[in-house]
Amino acid sequence: MSLLSDVHQAGCFGSVYPQVIEMDNHPKALIRQGDSANPNKAVSSRARVSAGGIRLIAYIAILGAALAGYAGLQPWAIAAAAIALASLSYAEHYRLYHRANEMGFANLVDGVLLRSFGNALIATGGAYGMGLVLRVI
Repeated sequence: MSLLSDVHQAGCFGSVYPQVIEMDNHPKALIRQGDSANPNKAVSSRARVSAGGIRLIAYIAILGAALAGYAGLQPWAIAAAAIALASLSYAEHYRLYHRANEMGFANLVDGVLLRSFGNALIATGGAYGMGLVLRVI
């Protein structure tokens, strides 16, 4: 057995994280439980897209806010980009939010979502402001 399997069986990850199982015909290939097992790929395509794709879309939203500031668009572009970032954050962690709601931590989840939106407003507002500064320079 691999070290990852030993740690998983010991329960160190807890049940919050997706379970990792080994495929019989490819001992080095790891997949998440619930994903379709494709013996031709080491990790399912869904896992790869969610890791890099969400970050790329987030960078595009921040770049869009900066370009909106540079183009001199109205400040509503800050809110639009912040909603995009907060939505991406929710899409990445929605299982944790649902699980926390089921466990009775609804107030905590609401606070986390509001803080996430606040951080998104700060990030996009800063990018918009830097775009305005570049326009003036």
